[in-house]
Amino acid sequence: MDQLWSALTADETPAEFPGPLTLAGLFIESMEPSFDLPGDEMSTGLFARKKLIHCVGVVGKAKLISTGTHPFTGIFTGSDKVMVRMSSAKKPVLGDNNSNPLTPGMGFKALRDGIDSANFVAMYGVNGQPGEWDFFKHTFKSHIAAAKGEALLLVSKKFATATPWIQEVANNDMATYGTDGSKVSNPVFPYMLEFDPHPDVVGKIPNTPPAEAMSYLDQLKGIAANSNFYDMYGWDEPEQAGGKRIHIGTL
Repeated sequence: MDQLWSALTADETPAEFPGPLTLAGLFIESMEPSFDLPGDEMSTGLFARKKLIHCVGVVGKAKLISTGTHPFTGIFTGSDKVMVRMSSAKKPVLGDNNSNPLTPGMGFKALRDGIDSANFVAMYGVNGQPGEWDFFKHTFKSHIAAAKGEALLLVSKKFATATPWIQEVANNDMATYGTDGSKVSNPVFPYMLEFDPHPDVVGKIPNTPPAEAMSYLDQLKGIAANSNFYDMYGWDEPEQAGGKRIHIGTL
């Protein structure tokens, strides 16, 4: 992990959000590599898939500290080899009534010995949080509501060329192998994950328009080391089927 971290932090210059013409490239590139490519690196070269959404963010080392009282297996029992990436889906813009909101989301990667890492993404919603600039204002979920608006509906249709389940992330792989790479004989995984902002970070970022739209990067980088930032919960079944929300642990 130390070697990977050194490579990630060798150049901390932030990327830039793509302009409209570059972003339009989303509709001609394949969505399949995100699902089918093994390992932790996307392919390179002329026809490599570009990261056009959530492309500017902050990466940090983290731990998943389990409560030890839940039924879920694998990485859910805890890991100290975690990296999180926190970003906005699109470039936030300061404007009248904050009509172009921050659209926060999180990527989670837990390294495992000898096999591919365990990964998931979670966010509040693809339409963002209008008028709200606190990254930790809302609960993130691995299952989110459908997009609203013509532009996002077009993006949704593009995502659906790879999978019809574009609003949900499965968690079975997370539960199948532990940090040491050992396979669990009887994996137990949550139907859905939720992340409640921890009191350590709630209210620490102003929920008012910042001086600069990209200030969220500096705000995230300013979170103190060893802070708790999310409490992780898992639903054992859909709520409509009588499922229970179970506290898994803390990031």
